Amino acid sequence: MGIIDGKTINVSTIDRTFIAANVELENQDENPDNLLCRFEFIELFLRLSDAKYRQTKLVKTVSEAFKKLLEDHILPYHGTQKHLWQSWRDKYLWRTLIDELLLANKRSLE
Repeated sequence: MGIIDGKTINVSTIDRTFIAANVELENQDENPDNLLCRFEFIELFLRLSDAKYRQTKLVKTVSEAFKKLLEDHILPYHGTQKHLWQSWRDKYLWRTLIDELLLANKRSLE
C-alpha cells in the first residue's frame, strides 16, 4: 500500500499538509508560494508520516513515524542508483564553473 491509502492519507490530506509545510512567517523572495524549499519538502514528509502513523497510534513518536515512512515508502525504491548519481554530482555538477554558469543564466532558467 502506498502513502496515499484513501483513509488516513488522501489527496485532501496532502493538500492541507502542503499548505501547512509551505507557510512563510516572513516574506522570502527566493521561496515561491507554490513551491517547496528543501526544508519544506522534508517538513511535508514529517507531517504526512505523523498523520499516517503517529496520529493513528501505529507508533508513538514523530521520529518513529518518519522512520517508518522512509522504510516503507521511500527506501525500497531508491535502489543503488543513488551512488552512481552521487559520483556524477561530485565529479561534474558541483563545480565552481557550473555554479557560475547557472547563476549567470538564472533569470533565463527561471
